[in-house]
Amino acid sequence: MKKIIIPLAILFSIAACNNSDKKLGHTHSGDEPKTLVDSLMKDINQVHDNGMSKMYRLTTMQQQTRKAIDSINQLPNGLKNGATSYKQTLDNLLKDLEYAEFAMDKWMPEYYANTDTLADNNDERVKYLAAEKIKASKIIEAILNGIQKADSLLKIKF
Repeated sequence: MKKIIIPLAILFSIAACNNSDKKLGHTHSGDEPKTLVDSLMKDINQVHDNGMSKMYRLTTMQQQTRKAIDSINQLPNGLKNGATSYKQTLDNLLKDLEYAEFAMDKWMPEYYANTDTLADNNDERVKYLAAEKIKASKIIEAILNGIQKADSLLKIKF
């Protein structure tokens, strides 16, 4: 239930941010950025949207990884011992996938809550947005890398 409520709350807050941004003269997706702040915000929003579009796949990969780990844990001891290395690789993959989800879930509400806090100080706002762009890019990289690793590792059948 929590997995459903949090994304819905975030979607509503993003929609509210989008409406208030238009009132404040901020540009989004189809609009051409007029300032460095607009450009950074557009870039961040694109990275965010790309990451969000991968979250279902990320969750699916977590579930499949857990199932593979559970399957190994249910093997007889002799076979289980033979799969120790693969299980460790799956454990590490699961940590990577969970971290990517955690990072997105932590970054996103903080970013949207603080986006306009430096509206009166353009230089500091540019620095903040540049740093947030780097964070968002690292998060999407973690998401994509985790999915790619999962795709490779979970093709192996028991």
